Amino acid sequence: SVQQPNGVLMKMPLLTSTWEGSNKLASVMILSNVILAVGVVIAVGKLVTDHEVTRIVPPHLTKAVSVGWESADQEYLESFGSYVATLTANITPKNVDFVIARLSGLVTPRVYTNVRQQLLVLSKNPVFKHNGGSVRFDPSKVVSEKETEKVFILGQMTTQSIGGKDTKNYVIEMKVVMRDGRPWVDSLDHYEGSDPHTLTWIEKNPVLAQEARRRQAESAATQADQILKQQAAESVSIQPLNTTKEVAQ
Repeated sequence: SVQQPNGVLMKMPLLTSTWEGSNKLASVMILSNVILAVGVVIAVGKLVTDHEVTRIVPPHLTKAVSVGWESADQEYLESFGSYVATLTANITPKNVDFVIARLSGLVTPRVYTNVRQQLLVLSKNPVFKHNGGSVRFDPSKVVSEKETEKVFILGQMTTQSIGGKDTKNYVIEMKVVMRDGRPWVDSLDHYEGSDPHTLTWIEKNPVLAQEARRRQAESAATQADQILKQQAAESVSIQPLNTTKEVAQ
């Protein structure tokens, strides 16, 4: 009779359990590798997207401030806002081109287009250009609002012409955002008075806030009309050269 391999048969349960255990171990290792890979991807992504926070002491500040890739301390944003307000609200016929050039690196494109056109219209105004016209702004206080990313610069604006000068309290309001580690002005407005239009002011003065929005819309429409008229006048003043030669009779 054929003898059965009793030794092998006796070892079959052990081999089966070992095989099942190996499969379970392999599954656990695969799952662990997947988790590890996900963790590595998250870590690499964080290293790529995170940027170093720099501490600097800008001009006109007495203490260091933190400046990150997408955010900065309020003191830094206020200092930047004050600089832009002083630059844009101190205009003479001699420096208007310089101001326009400087603003291209300080405000976002959608703001720059409008501000540039307004300054160009002002620079070509005969009264402003030939009669000693100028605009001066003397800041006295800076207020910022973190919720809206706005900076309000309060001060006195003096408009001077051949007929004299006029001084009034004004607020220059702007939205300052951080993009790629740089501050940019993403909205720019100014209005007469000494009350910055913060969220608290708007909540307490809904009627005045609505009236202010109406005046701003009318002012924007008037400025747009002035720009169109200026552009039309320039197109008329530029006459094409007559290059047609007369044919001899």
